[in-house]
Amino acid sequence: MFLKFFKFLFSGKKQKEKTIDSSIQPHLNIQLIDLTRPNFKAIEFWKSTVAERNNIDNTPDQQYILSNLMQTADQMQILHSYLQSVYASNNVVIDITSGYRCEKLNVLVKGSPTSRHKSGLAVDIKVRVNKKILPLKVVMNHIIDAEINFDQILIENALNIIHIGFAINPLKARKQVKYAWIDKNNNWKTKKL
Repeated sequence: MFLKFFKFLFSGKKQKEKTIDSSIQPHLNIQLIDLTRPNFKAIEFWKSTVAERNNIDNTPDQQYILSNLMQTADQMQILHSYLQSVYASNNVVIDITSGYRCEKLNVLVKGSPTSRHKSGLAVDIKVRVNKKILPLKVVMNHIIDAEINFDQILIENALNIIHIGFAINPLKARKQVKYAWIDKNNNWKTKKL
């Protein structure tokens, strides 16, 4: 099973998250608590007030999603450590406004049908230093400078958030940086910076 996953991971084939399932993942036993990092509680990677208000269980339970969330958590910790060094402050907070989303939650929040949130490979964030929210372009530059392995950064001005998407295979990360918004027909649109 591990060999099958390893061959897939490095095959170079372009696959969408929705085609990835537990049959190609090595048999792991990742627990939710394993997502805890020095500057993040595990629950931050899937907690959703929208899900809670609508009685949606958004708890990830598939191993491939938990494996992806482990990668996401690692990258977010790298970003946090970088920000602490840049600002010489322990008063850096990365607020994850959206992490993993089950299908039902993704539809409810009008997420993209191909959203990486559904596979645990995306977060929407705001960054505060000494209680001040950093401008989105400043955060974008820090993400790039921190050299985290992002696939896509989307600046969502209307929501005042940065979306960071990660690739299934970090070696295939596209390093795209774009503006993103929902048009009047409720379709996601992007524009390169």
